[in-house]
Amino acid sequence: MQYLGQKLSNKDSKEYDVDGHMHTRNEVGLGNVDNTTDVSKNVAYASNAGKLDGIDSTNFARDRGRIATNLNAYATSPSGFYGLSGTAANGPSGNSYAAMIQARNSDVGLQLLGGYNKDNLWFRGWYSSGGGYTAWRKIWHDGNDGSGSGLDADKVDGKHASSTAGAKNTVVARDASGYIKNTWFNSNRGNETSAAASYLFDKGDGFMRKKTVANVKSELGVPTKLSDLENDVGFQTHAAKITVSATEPINPVAGDVWIG
Repeated sequence: MQYLGQKLSNKDSKEYDVDGHMHTRNEVGLGNVDNTTDVSKNVAYASNAGKLDGIDSTNFARDRGRIATNLNAYATSPSGFYGLSGTAANGPSGNSYAAMIQARNSDVGLQLLGGYNKDNLWFRGWYSSGGGYTAWRKIWHDGNDGSGSGLDADKVDGKHASSTAGAKNTVVARDASGYIKNTWFNSNRGNETSAAASYLFDKGDGFMRKKTVANVKSELGVPTKLSDLENDVGFQTHAAKITVSATEPINPVAGDVWIG
């Protein structure tokens, strides 16, 4: 309020004579002021100064410091962010100085752990206020999958693995003896013209084995030199003429034999 000569003006610019006039609280903009003594005032707001919406700050998720040495010891600790002091007991392998996020709800909770010099991330849960814990599980991502990861996929390109011969629409797998069992092999590769080094054969048990060319010839009784033919009485009897030459004989007749 301000003085204007012998008159008084309130916040609404109404003027009153200074003498002989009583002003109300509202007229001078003090409608919320009362004359309650301090001892009679409600101190609820003052006692709530350490809270947010009635929640004490100790219940907020906040940094708890690098204090964790045994990860089974925090099932009753507040939710928040914990640092591992070195290698903590009951944690996943390679967890030195990692950071852990903990979320607790009544007697159950969740721990999420990772960071420092590794890009792996693990999690686990607990129940009964730490009476039981689930196993730590690694979260797979594009930086830790592939060869050597230990990842055990249920399928490969949508197909299961099987060591059973004739199993349809499966990826072929070795059995306990290291054998591959199958029924049919189909190849559309063209005919080879180079000399064979060995042949595949089956000795009656269904397994394919290698055998040398010389062994195949010996087993089939294929002659390897001219004397073998000359000593073959049946061959000598039925052959009209035997010619051993690099060039084809001239005017051969039926029954002649040419060994080139």
